[in-house]
Amino acid sequence: METILNLEQYTLIYRFSHILLISSAYAIYQKHYHLFISPAAIYLTSIHYWKKPDYSYRRYLDMFVVWVGFLRQHYYAYNMKYANTYYILMILASSCFPIGIYLHKKDSWKSTYAHIMLHFLANIGNIILYSSPSTAESVS
Repeated sequence: METILNLEQYTLIYRFSHILLISSAYAIYQKHYHLFISPAAIYLTSIHYWKKPDYSYRRYLDMFVVWVGFLRQHYYAYNMKYANTYYILMILASSCFPIGIYLHKKDSWKSTYAHIMLHFLANIGNIILYSSPSTAESVS
């Protein structure tokens, strides 16, 4: 099956997907054990998909896991100290997806950069959220 981007582009996204390991590790470090699950699961499906991105089940599995992880984390973020900053960054990150789709046929490199920006903003949002005091600590 033909890939949706050229080798250089999808290799760049594949490599950048490893940023999810930082989010996962930071969630554990901050004792947000219930939150590390989302970036860890997204990491696994992301690297599985971006090693050779095509329109196979791997694409839809990745999108499904991202969607479930996104909803799950939004649910837990609601009462956390840095929720507002997290939600703003997630809105910005989410806007990169339709921008990337729009750019895909016009300029695949700009589409690639939009997808990388999605990963970057979402993971910055995760790290900010995980900086909130853990549930064992008081939130003031």
